[in-house]
Amino acid sequence: MKIIGLMMVWRAETWVDLSIKQALELCDEVIISISPPRGELYHYQDKTEEIVLRHSGRVKIVEPKFGRSISETRAATLNKMLRTADYLSVDNWVWLLDVDEFYSREGVRVIKEEVIPEGYDSVIFGERFFYINMTKHLNTFRTDRLWKIRNTDIDFFRPTNWWQGEIDNPFILQREIGVFHYSLLTNPRSKRDQWVNEYNTLEPRQATKVQWLDEVYLRFNLDDEDYWVLENLKIFGHFTPFWMSDFDTNSGKLFEYTGRHPDIIEESGLTKVQDFRSFYD
Repeated sequence: MKIIGLMMVWRAETWVDLSIKQALELCDEVIISISPPRGELYHYQDKTEEIVLRHSGRVKIVEPKFGRSISETRAATLNKMLRTADYLSVDNWVWLLDVDEFYSREGVRVIKEEVIPEGYDSVIFGERFFYINMTKHLNTFRTDRLWKIRNTDIDFFRPTNWWQGEIDNPFILQREIGVFHYSLLTNPRSKRDQWVNEYNTLEPRQATKVQWLDEVYLRFNLDDEDYWVLENLKIFGHFTPFWMSDFDTNSGKLFEYTGRHPDIIEESGLTKVQDFRSFYD
């Protein structure tokens, strides 16, 4: 059994070296595509490509395949990347690795020693979804990130990152040993532009995300959570500090995390940043 790791990266110089090192530990083969997903976002390019190229002897780099939208580009590029894999074979596994998602050592052990040998066909990850810094977070279970290959004659990814194929027997990895998700700790200005350009038009779902970023997240005061939870309720109709309601919260407020982050994050010094919204200024 082999694991193929796929990574699409851009405007990620803070995270990309860490995520590649993690990928090389997790996977037997790592394939990376470097590109802004649309031309409108090119000005957010940074040192990401330079950092990836330092690992060129250990990872495979594949040119992107552009579609009409970010979502289509992502699916087409991931399918192209997977087609280049040396280990593309039935019963091997594919791990979709975002640069802002990191995994606990115990979670990886469970996956490799218990889940994969026991006949499951995917893993659904519980996660801590960090908010402003590496102490405050929301909780959720997220969609699959790790799949067993059942058929090599189809396209694997569809727009919006859906896995193409039946998921009969998923394993749910509990949050305590699941994903440390740092998406909201990446550059909020480039995230905003990405959301605006996600599809051909700014559909209602995307417009809501942009509104939430502008009116709640960028203004949120951790010293006055009660006010901002109520403000979010007034704007978006639910009692959480997020644009959608399917996150588990602490009576509407953020959870406090005082434990250890994955070793590679601890060693980076990023746990000391108090507010990532100003980190990229």
